[in-house]
Amino acid sequence: MGNKYRLELLEHVRAEHSRKRGFMPDFEALVSGRGPEPLESFKEKARRRWQKQTSGLPE
Repeated sequence: MGNKYRLELLEHVRAEHSRKRGFMPDFEALVSGRGPEPLESFKEKARRRWQKQTSGLPE
């Protein structure tokens, strides 16, 4: 992809989607060369939730 086209595409996406707060951080991460952060697995979420519920500490 040509550098000029890439810059125009980035400017267009930033202008048209700047209010999409859930989209822009991942988009900017991809543009900078980083990928989106990996999501926590269901197993990890369940284990963390279970530990929190059984610890006896208030939330």
